[in-house]
Amino acid sequence: MAGERAHRMRKGSVQACCCAASQARGPRGTFTPPVNSQAMGCRESHVPLMLAAFAAGPHQPTTAAADATPAATTVKMLRLTLERASPPRLPTGAPSQTYILPVDAENKACSLRLWSFARPHMRAFHTSWLAFFLTFLVTFAPAALLPVLRDDLDLTNTDIGNAGIASVCGAIGARLVMGTLVDLFGPRYAAASALLGTAPFTFSMALIQNAAGFLTMRMLVGLSLSMFVVNQYWMTQMFNTTLVGRANALAAGWGNTGAGATLLLMPLLYEG
Repeated sequence: MAGERAHRMRKGSVQACCCAASQARGPRGTFTPPVNSQAMGCRESHVPLMLAAFAAGPHQPTTAAADATPAATTVKMLRLTLERASPPRLPTGAPSQTYILPVDAENKACSLRLWSFARPHMRAFHTSWLAFFLTFLVTFAPAALLPVLRDDLDLTNTDIGNAGIASVCGAIGARLVMGTLVDLFGPRYAAASALLGTAPFTFSMALIQNAAGFLTMRMLVGLSLSMFVVNQYWMTQMFNTTLVGRANALAAGWGNTGAGATLLLMPLLYEG
């Protein structure tokens, strides 16, 4: 009897509060809150029970009667709506994006498909080795035309040897700087700086008039060989440890073929 009486008291309090709230609305739909609970027709002893029913929700109701109130039903519906609207949570260690190649928990590719250009792994692979290939192509292009340059610039064997040494020394110093650039700005900006920064020196090779200019341009063009650092860094970031060695070997090896390709291409371009 006591429980049934308490249930009727709570139900009557909620209904009285709802009626008072509807009567308190102004002519333009505004809501004017009452001064106290007595003005709303609610007993002060039942206000904590009503607040507890709102706060408990569908999972932790205060009493069995609390779930049957309109307020509890509204709260339950709101919670279900929010749960459906929220995106599903990924398990710990799962990739955050969807890739064409299979990836590990760090989003590194677990397979190497040489004929694929899937973003971002294989596209980074082909971009890296091709950029490295171009740097070898332009650095060793003067060596392919030495018979012509020796006569035009009156180069001695000492001048030719010193130019080769200057080219290698420039590459060594540039690689030290490139390591810092890759750490600070990433491989994309570092690769762009290496290629675009040395492009003017490559075109300037056509303007040299003496041995000093030849030696200087060989050294400046040799700075582009710092792409090797970008090449290896990029492969390490894109591929899993189970195949990163093969990715590094292929990217660097294909890039080094630029030295052989320039020996074939430059005489053909000069004669053509």
